Amino acid sequence: MRYSFAWLMAGWLFSASSAIAKDAQEVLDQLRDAQQENYQGSFIYERKDVFSTHQMWRYVDESGRKQERFLQLNGPRFEVFKVDGQVTCVVHPNEDELFLNQDWPGQNLNWQDLSQWYSLQWIGRTRVADRNTIAVLFAPLDAHRYPLEVHMDEQTGVPLKSLLLNEHGQLLERFQFVNYSTEHVGAQDLLVEHRSCIEPKQLSVGEPERLTWQWQLGWLPEGFQAIHQASKNWEINRKQISNQSYSDGLAQFSVFVEFLTEQDVAATRLQLGPTAVVTRRLDTELGAYMITVLGEVPAGTAERLALSIAIQEQE
Repeated sequence: MRYSFAWLMAGWLFSASSAIAKDAQEVLDQLRDAQQENYQGSFIYERKDVFSTHQMWRYVDESGRKQERFLQLNGPRFEVFKVDGQVTCVVHPNEDELFLNQDWPGQNLNWQDLSQWYSLQWIGRTRVADRNTIAVLFAPLDAHRYPLEVHMDEQTGVPLKSLLLNEHGQLLERFQFVNYSTEHVGAQDLLVEHRSCIEPKQLSVGEPERLTWQWQLGWLPEGFQAIHQASKNWEINRKQISNQSYSDGLAQFSVFVEFLTEQDVAATRLQLGPTAVVTRRLDTELGAYMITVLGEVPAGTAERLALSIAIQEQE
């Protein structure tokens, strides 16, 4: 179902007129307002060499606390429970399901900010999971982001389908509901068998009092900002590691800087579906470091970010 991005741009993905842009803005406002809705359904998740099916429940209690439960329906049993977007319980957490740590694509969008980096383009009315939907495309205005196509339920504004494309218009990642309902969703649907529930553990086994070094990016694509004011630092087996995440409100990537004790570290450049992973070794007067950039940005952007990082002594 994928066509070249050039064909999309030349055909039914046209520059929105002021009226169409206004309609698309109203849809996004509806989507934001619909985040207090309760719903359930099953969906497929697809990325390169991965295709899986899942059931999800979403329930907002009287205090406004958002609870979500995800259950993998194929392969080994894998279940995740989230409260206000934070993972609080995992059942059989050995599966590599990175997307469950993300927001559902298309949620919590701020179009006023995103319009500086994406062109909002109206696709039209479609049908997903036997429901009428409205589809829009977030087309990036530069080469440092991916296009995202989102199909939203006309009644609730909930995104029922999203397609993340690369710079060549090829499919990187798909979320798509096959059934969806807003009826009969309650707190009982969020129950997880506590005997098999494992609370996420902190990655660090010891928090260093103060790093003896600091790093900084020499280049950052316009529109991306640090999600947290300060980087997260931890220590594993006496290895100091620093991490910082960045987002433009739609795309996201993370930078990891690790002080090395081993001599040999091979540079890598991988594309795991929508996720680019770039690592490199950086030798300095303070020692050797491994730089890793990971996120849903083009590999060339991730590589440029990794090459721009500089290490210096902590002041």
